[in-house]
Amino acid sequence: MKKLMILFLCATLFAAKTSAADPASWTHWRGNLQDGNSAETGLPTSWNEETGENILWVKPIPPWGNNTPVIWENRIFLTTQTNTQSKDGELLLLCLDRQTGDELWRRKIGVTDYILKEPNYWGKAGEARKVQQFHDEHNLATPSCVTDGEIVVCHFGDGELAAFTIDGEPLWQLNMQKMFGPFTIWWGHGNSPIIYENFVIIPALQDPCQGIDEKDVDSYIVAFDKKTGEIAWKTLRNVGVDKEPADAYITPPIQEINGRPQMLVVAGLCADAYDPRTGERIWWYPDMIGNRNVSSPTFAGEIGVFIHGHQRGFFALPLTKEGQLTEDDVLWSLEKNAPDSSTPTFYDNTLFMVNNGGIAQCVDAKTGDVHWTKRLQDAHRASPVVADGKVYFLSMKGRATVMSASADEEELGIGQVNDTTFASPVIVDGKIYLRGREKLYCIGVKE
Repeated sequence: MKKLMILFLCATLFAAKTSAADPASWTHWRGNLQDGNSAETGLPTSWNEETGENILWVKPIPPWGNNTPVIWENRIFLTTQTNTQSKDGELLLLCLDRQTGDELWRRKIGVTDYILKEPNYWGKAGEARKVQQFHDEHNLATPSCVTDGEIVVCHFGDGELAAFTIDGEPLWQLNMQKMFGPFTIWWGHGNSPIIYENFVIIPALQDPCQGIDEKDVDSYIVAFDKKTGEIAWKTLRNVGVDKEPADAYITPPIQEINGRPQMLVVAGLCADAYDPRTGERIWWYPDMIGNRNVSSPTFAGEIGVFIHGHQRGFFALPLTKEGQLTEDDVLWSLEKNAPDSSTPTFYDNTLFMVNNGGIAQCVDAKTGDVHWTKRLQDAHRASPVVADGKVYFLSMKGRATVMSASADEEELGIGQVNDTTFASPVIVDGKIYLRGREKLYCIGVKE
């Protein structure tokens, strides 16, 4: 109990120190601090596309992609894949005006010959795994862009990784499959890049497909120089697990622990942390269960929260140790209602999460006690976002349930747009941006 209290106090102080974000930017998939939090206030608790309530503008975007937009000042960046059922689909990076949604520029990153279809290769490996197939819920435009105000980097499921100035001038482009070998993740590569200092970092965590071309396929994390695209470091992450349990679609978050940055990773029934400056492994926990991982790890101060694969529960580990962690280091664990696709959000000593079936939970980050559980309408894939004392849960059918971001179960309102919504909400400058399959929405309190 004493150990828990010390870790919890550190978590509280850390959250207070890092909760603020630049009001004119949302730089990564989960925001400036990769934590799903925004310091914005004055946000609406309800909106409706049919009536126009609190809908500031709506713009069509080329279908389709599931990536969450990123924002820098007046620019919105997102990607899309066109013609997903033909062999001439374009992979596009779009830059839109944040005030109007108008297109400022677009760049074609490539043309894909991937035809999306429901995979039918359970239990297969070898030659059948050389060609990626994608789950019908996503495509090559699943990875979110990343920006630091100097460059914007986009990534696609075929391995294309490209960097531009924020004005659209090309800097460099490469293909990770051509450099490091085929992607063999079972349901289609979808990891988003991150920027840390001078590095663009991205993982490829996948089935080793033992025996392809007489060698196993590597899982790895790689960092590129953000200005040149040259390899800065590459760390292999082969943990001895094969087939689908080796796969992960996660985006590693980074925060500082005890004066040293940690990048949290989960895949292959193993959770671990790396130094994003060098790729050096700091600690690891090899005793996870379940299957592939879609939910990314979550920092709760000096505690890390990890989801067992395929909704097999979740648990907390201390982040202050080095080397191998064991079950004795687990601070708490829960089995019921674990997320599968979405990532939990930590705020005010609590965790907010929702599973694929729409069951939302509020969990005490210190003890793992469940404060409340609520069944929401429809299936959910987007990760919840917290701002203005509210937590926003967005379903696949465009329905947002707005709850009080507290241990008290209180529904504050409902928002509804008429589109399919996988991407997580983005909150910048007092407005909420929602990306659907066909439209981009700007939502705010109408005066």
